[in-house]
Amino acid sequence: MDKYYSWERSYREKMKFKKSNMMERILRYYLYFRQGHGTYLAFLIQLANFIVIQYSLLISKIPFLKYLFNSFLAFLITFIVVYIPVCTLIGWLDTKRGLFKISQHLAAQVNPMMRKLEEIEEKLNRVEKLLLEGTRDGRDA
Repeated sequence: MDKYYSWERSYREKMKFKKSNMMERILRYYLYFRQGHGTYLAFLIQLANFIVIQYSLLISKIPFLKYLFNSFLAFLITFIVVYIPVCTLIGWLDTKRGLFKISQHLAAQVNPMMRKLEEIEEKLNRVEKLLLEGTRDGRDA
């Protein structure tokens, strides 16, 4: 005979499921937090901080710029109009011609799944080569 009644057993099973489900939910929310903070909020805060520092350092040290940008809003608009296209161009160049391809290649070499795919590709190339050699000799594969 079982140690627990059937309703008690089902209650214990539900509680186990709820605990694991709760832990999974907490980890999922933690991942959402990290993604939202790291990708969006921290980036925006860092950008705002950068703009304010540049304004305060550049404008206070260079009198010509103080005359040119008499308000923070003028500096902000000019900064955004110049900075966003320049950063976009640099990012595009890096993606197309720069270190992005190299870093992707290195990441693929470290990834065990990519190594396995490369091994499979090499085997397929050898089989294809054998099949092509067999058909050249007049034999059917």
